[in-house]
Amino acid sequence: MTDRADVRRATGWTYDDNTGQRVPTYTVLFTDTPCRVQQTTATATAVNPGEDYQLLVRNEVHFPMSVTGLAPSDEIIMTVSRDPDLTDAVFLVRELFGKTFATARRVGVTRRTS
Repeated sequence: MTDRADVRRATGWTYDDNTGQRVPTYTVLFTDTPCRVQQTTATATAVNPGEDYQLLVRNEVHFPMSVTGLAPSDEIIMTVSRDPDLTDAVFLVRELFGKTFATARRVGVTRRTS
């Protein structure tokens, strides 16, 4: 696994005094963790949350088995990747997998592409 990522979990909200906007606060679960990204399908799903149009692409992020305690909606921020388009990408955890003799922790994620 040659890529690296940070994993964080939203823990609450604060307000930005300059903009008046709500800003999420996070707890960092893992930093500089080895990983790799696998795209499981070549198609994207279109969604329209509110007035926004987004395309969601299904991927998997594979971590060492030592990465434990992940939960849906945790964020995976790619910090280093052999694919330059993945550096700084943010993935949201959607599916958790468990397996007795697994060699990697495979996490189903989605990434906003637009």
